[in-house]
Amino acid sequence: MGRPIALLTFAVSMNICFFNTTAFLGGGEKKHLGYALKYKEFGHSVQMVVGPGSVLESKCIEHKIEYKTVKLGGTSFLNPIKIGKLKAWFSEKQVDVVFFNGSKDIKTGGKAATHARVKHRVYWRGIAVSPKPTRLNQMIFGKYLTQVITNSQETKNKILESLPQAATKTHVVYNGIDFAAYDSIPNTSDEIPNRTAKLVLGNAARLTKQKAQHILIDLAIRLKQEEIDFEVWIAGKGEEKENLEQLISANGLQNHVKMLGFISNVKAFMSAIDILVFPSFWEGFGFSIVEANACNKPVIGFRISSNPEIIEHKENGVLVDEISSERFVEETLQLIQNDKLRAHISENASTRVRIKFDLDNQAQEMLKKVTETTTELL
Repeated sequence: MGRPIALLTFAVSMNICFFNTTAFLGGGEKKHLGYALKYKEFGHSVQMVVGPGSVLESKCIEHKIEYKTVKLGGTSFLNPIKIGKLKAWFSEKQVDVVFFNGSKDIKTGGKAATHARVKHRVYWRGIAVSPKPTRLNQMIFGKYLTQVITNSQETKNKILESLPQAATKTHVVYNGIDFAAYDSIPNTSDEIPNRTAKLVLGNAARLTKQKAQHILIDLAIRLKQEEIDFEVWIAGKGEEKENLEQLISANGLQNHVKMLGFISNVKAFMSAIDILVFPSFWEGFGFSIVEANACNKPVIGFRISSNPEIIEHKENGVLVDEISSERFVEETLQLIQNDKLRAHISENASTRVRIKFDLDNQAQEMLKKVTETTTELL
């Protein structure tokens, strides 16, 4: 049996590691990079473990972040040589806190960090889906991880549905946004088309069934019937692109619905639209909602997942209670026709999200949650 550790504290400066071997630069990778840079700015020593040839490797070089490359496969956690090398690296760098991203990272890196006696081993989970209650996951959440940080209460709830024993070590810390950096981005971009309608509704997300952009076609049909002067801009790419294009053509909406593809300057997109229409069926954390609000734009979305944790009904957006295309269309039409409500939301949206989701505050809260208590047996 080991000895219980009830409370661990650190000096001001800590050795913090982000363990993320994903090859591409997705939401989780952007988040890890953003927080790594923020902690470096705070004066902490920051390292990253990344995949060889990954985008994060190039970002580490660009931002002068110390890093180690490791190639992981599905069974790397069974490789004693790989575990031993990672263990030695953790010990050499005297890592105090390590944040893990995905399944492979946790299984291999978590095992190595446990053997190296890294004090705080944190899974930073951002997807609101229940992990499978396998024996391996029970061991990972019970032994390898000292803390689990989720980006919403909904994400936490999903973990506890299948792994209730993780309740005492699972905490919610909302994603933070560097609003100063966001504000410095130009409001215009060649990626954004010229407005040809009085009202522009926008959606920026991957084109997947989860994001439910087909509801925007139903919305466009109704707005056309109402003879409203409008356009719907859909920014993103994904497997539903062809289906959406077919729906647009079949309903004669080519002059009303524009498929913009991937937009790199989200700030310019949000600045150009009037309302963010966000009909996703579930979300871990809706970054697009915060980004739209930061540009004083109202948002409309379903009352699902983490949306109610971001959207306060009729304060920075509108929540649709019934998960149906018909209700989403009706609620959006009501918002369009209610000039007073839209003005009220526009006046309040930016202030609200800038207080709640400020990166400096959330980064500090993250370390507080991670280091204030650790209940494990070593």
